[in-house]
Amino acid sequence: MYEALNELEMRGKTHLERLAIRTVKPSLVYMLTHLDQPLRVPELSRIADVSCSHFFALFKRATGQTPISYFTRVRMRRACKMLLETSLSVKEIAASLGYEDEFYFSRLFKSVHQLAPSYYRAQCASQLSQFQSSPVALRA
Repeated sequence: MYEALNELEMRGKTHLERLAIRTVKPSLVYMLTHLDQPLRVPELSRIADVSCSHFFALFKRATGQTPISYFTRVRMRRACKMLLETSLSVKEIAASLGYEDEFYFSRLFKSVHQLAPSYYRAQCASQLSQFQSSPVALRA
């Protein structure tokens, strides 16, 4: 979570961008700690203490993305981490990220990463095992 916020703060080059980041930051923290719940822009704008339309504009200025696009990408990043670091099924990962339909989750994952979640896990595991068995990796 902290790397996402630090990355965002580094992005602010102009005064308006830094102001936008400061305004939406509490909403971003909320988003990052509630990945398993549906995204509700009215709730996020209330947290930022601005109107929905103003929140949308500030969020886009701060992140370069719409709130839903940002939220989806963060969820997909978390899914990648879970696929690599746990033995949870795709269905369990989808549910833990708030997706009731594992097939919708899989389609969304594939649209972001160009691989289905199960193939992503298999491909990364294969690459990791190849790296670990290489002579260079063994000497390190």
